[in-house]
Amino acid sequence: MTQDNRIFYSLLERSELPMNLETYSKESCEVPGFNGSLMDFIMQETEKAHARAGRYKRHGELLFFSQVVLEPVLPRF
Repeated sequence: MTQDNRIFYSLLERSELPMNLETYSKESCEVPGFNGSLMDFIMQETEKAHARAGRYKRHGELLFFSQVVLEPVLPRF
């Protein structure tokens, strides 16, 4: 199977699943000390972990949440 077929079939399978609107709503799931949706919280915490691993020090890597920037704790490879 070619890569374009894999992408197509993955998108086709995903399109059959319903959208979970609560995940994207600020009011549905309140995270203590965080003002945003559950999805915003998960994305921001993921970016924090990636920043600590040094991902955003590499050329071309961009953040969705620019306020997340943390200094890496791992040595550069």
